[in-house]
Amino acid sequence: MDAIAKEDVEEWWWLGDIGYLDHRLFLWLSQPHPILVMRQTFQKIKSGASYQRLLHSVNRVRGIWDDHDYGVNGGDATYSEKKESQQLLLDFLEEPHDSARRTRPGVYDSVDIPGVLLVMLDGRYFRQPGHTLLGEKQWTWLEQTIQDSHAKLVIMLSGTPFHTNYFGGDNWDEFPEDQMRLLHFIDKQQHQQFLILSGDLHLAQATCWTTRQEGARCMK
Repeated sequence: MDAIAKEDVEEWWWLGDIGYLDHRLFLWLSQPHPILVMRQTFQKIKSGASYQRLLHSVNRVRGIWDDHDYGVNGGDATYSEKKESQQLLLDFLEEPHDSARRTRPGVYDSVDIPGVLLVMLDGRYFRQPGHTLLGEKQWTWLEQTIQDSHAKLVIMLSGTPFHTNYFGGDNWDEFPEDQMRLLHFIDKQQHQQFLILSGDLHLAQATCWTTRQEGARCMK
């Protein structure tokens, strides 16, 4: 974080797994920590010297969660403490108390930056394995938000990788209907370009998706 703090960075965007708030039992098997322990973990991260230097070097911190800061590895809509966990994340991000994210289920949101629409997706709160990653309510919001925007560039943040060649990775490939729905929706947007940034994997990968004959329209 000190390296970032030294650069001329206006905003810092978390893509999830800010901290490991779940308790690992064995390999990928884990169980949630009590909410009090999760809060203490967030406080420890936030009070760290390097993170404090980062906070003082940027104008704003935004973000979403993935599974480990949601509360459980591979977590989905069945997580019983997700409402409480949502408030912990928003407290960490210093989300205003009058923000819609404080009262709306899920941490998805959008922000208008000059010429850019920043869309933050929640791939945990509504996730139903074998059925949907985002849930219909978030889908309706997502499509309407993008259609109403005049931004030329749409940057989407997803804690879950949109596509990866990493074997066994948690990604949108496990939800092919949601994946193709997003690609087809993007393909219909004639006047916007799309960039999908995702987290989770502890490595860097760039993927170019071609969805129209004239060339690539969607890149991660």
